Amino acid sequence: MNNKDGKVSYIIFQSQEDVKASLESVGKTALIKLDEVDASNDKQKQYIYTLTTDESVDTIDIQVNGKSTPYPMTIID
Repeated sequence: MNNKDGKVSYIIFQSQEDVKASLESVGKTALIKLDEVDASNDKQKQYIYTLTTDESVDTIDIQVNGKSTPYPMTIID
């Protein structure tokens, strides 16, 4: 994900479930969808995603199972 003029953010998400991730652009918002799906294992897993944005994005909205949430994740800019 190389973007010469872009800003790189790291999104760290933890779950006991498997996670499917997708990204949409809605106006000036980067919409990150994290959907937890059943897993056969009860161990905590850590998922790390890299997001590169440019000046056309002013908001990052993270949705877990369809609901916007600031938790339980960390964004490192």
